[in-house]
Amino acid sequence: SEIIEYLWSSLTSPGKFFGGNFALAISYGYRIKENVGLGMSFKYIYKMFNPYSIRISGIIPEVFDDRDGQIFALDFGLIYRFYLKKEREFLPFINFGTSFLNLGPSVKDPAYPSVGEELPKVLKIGFYLPFYNSEDFNLNLSFDITKVLNGIKRNLKNKGFNYVWWEAFKHSGMEINYKFLYLWLGYFIDEEGERKGLTYGGGVKFDKLIFTFSTDKNIFYYNVNTLSFTIKYMP
Repeated sequence: SEIIEYLWSSLTSPGKFFGGNFALAISYGYRIKENVGLGMSFKYIYKMFNPYSIRISGIIPEVFDDRDGQIFALDFGLIYRFYLKKEREFLPFINFGTSFLNLGPSVKDPAYPSVGEELPKVLKIGFYLPFYNSEDFNLNLSFDITKVLNGIKRNLKNKGFNYVWWEAFKHSGMEINYKFLYLWLGYFIDEEGERKGLTYGGGVKFDKLIFTFSTDKNIFYYNVNTLSFTIKYMP
């Protein structure tokens, strides 16, 4: 969770925003055939229902009780590899992947048990192309589409397929790897949310560990700084 301090200009005392949502997942993958793999994640999701309450000491009484909800959900994924020519350095295969995320019930608010907050049902479809791979240098390309399925039947009926396609998130990316160095470049499009622009990142590999950073600050039309750091273990 995090606490973000801010000032409410019409009041003389600062308030606090508290966000306490998180998810824990256990994932498992299995290769059915040489070129086909399946995966599944079992997730526990915790949601706090009053993150927007503003608590102003001495001005607004704290009438909001801490309320939370918990549910379990599932993710499913599939990867299919199309072999072109296994041994060559240039485009030996193409990977097709798809996943369906957040299959589960709505999160119930204890204060309003008849009303639930539906999880975003997400469909992802993408392709991965190892464009060129040698011992020291690798160039890989990827393309993917992410679609939130909530309300898709209504949108197809009322607004048509063109709107459903326009609303989907679209992303293309390129990975360059030279020995122990990594560079990622991408372009992200979210027409509905007015997010569009370049994403980038990099990384360094030490033995079986990869330390990476990335940012997507350029996709926002307003001024925001986002920077992510990860550590990956690759046996």
